[in-house]
Amino acid sequence: MEHHSPLTRRRPIPPQSTIPPADCTTFILGFVDAGIVDDKDNGVYFIDTSLSNYSVNEGTNQLSTRCRINEKVAWVVYPFDPRYTLAPSIAFIGSGDDLWTVDPGVYTGNGYGNDNVFTGQLTGQAQANSYDIEISTRNSVTGNSVAPVSTLELDIRS
Repeated sequence: MEHHSPLTRRRPIPPQSTIPPADCTTFILGFVDAGIVDDKDNGVYFIDTSLSNYSVNEGTNQLSTRCRINEKVAWVVYPFDPRYTLAPSIAFIGSGDDLWTVDPGVYTGNGYGNDNVFTGQLTGQAQANSYDIEISTRNSVTGNSVAPVSTLELDIRS
């Protein structure tokens, strides 16, 4: 059996998204502490820009974002360790069960030519569901390449 490091696992290439980030109403922002990040979800923290007061666990790796039916969502990740010079990127966003009308994908139009911005559109039905998000990054202390996966939730309401 062939073994792959976390960054070389054979993941499907994410789809390209045609939804511009400017059309999205909720942004989910991931922050990576490159000094402590590892293959677990340690060192990765999420917040959202949802105008709802019902999102919970902001600033953790277990964010639950309240969204509306058919809402367009964007995901972006940033480093917040000043020693870290390489930008983390989103490797993939899982599909969840019937969570998306438009699967999350990399948006590369209008100057967004990297894997840091993903966009997608939520389903047309009210539900709560979780999905995985994998970040590709490097630990700034050890130099190890890591790919932590966090499971986040979207609570879709009408």
